[in-house]
Amino acid sequence: MKRLAIKRAGIVIFSFLLASCYQAMITLTPEGERILLFPHPEEFPQCLFVDDFRSMTLSGRENSYQQALNKIKNKVAVYQGTHLKINTSDTDELVTTITGEGYRCPLTEDGRIQEMKFVPGSAES
Repeated sequence: MKRLAIKRAGIVIFSFLLASCYQAMITLTPEGERILLFPHPEEFPQCLFVDDFRSMTLSGRENSYQQALNKIKNKVAVYQGTHLKINTSDTDELVTTITGEGYRCPLTEDGRIQEMKFVPGSAES
């Protein structure tokens, strides 16, 4: 009887640990789908820094990077960002962590970053 109780407790503990490591699929929101990767934000002074972002997922090596990328893009979108510069990405057997910077850029109607236009004589002397 005591062995049966110990086995049941072991099964319950194992099930709890397994469930705590499981993370549901993270899908991109419609706003998150519009977030573009941005390798060189310094080339676009018209883009404003929004904030630093970090995402971490527990879905193993196979699809963990995509899950973490979806999560961080969704976070940038919540802050009305348009672009994401990935600073670090680290994946091990269980966890992926991505850090990055979000930017808000003025966009043209077709989604490209608007170029800055200088009107001669409008700059301060």
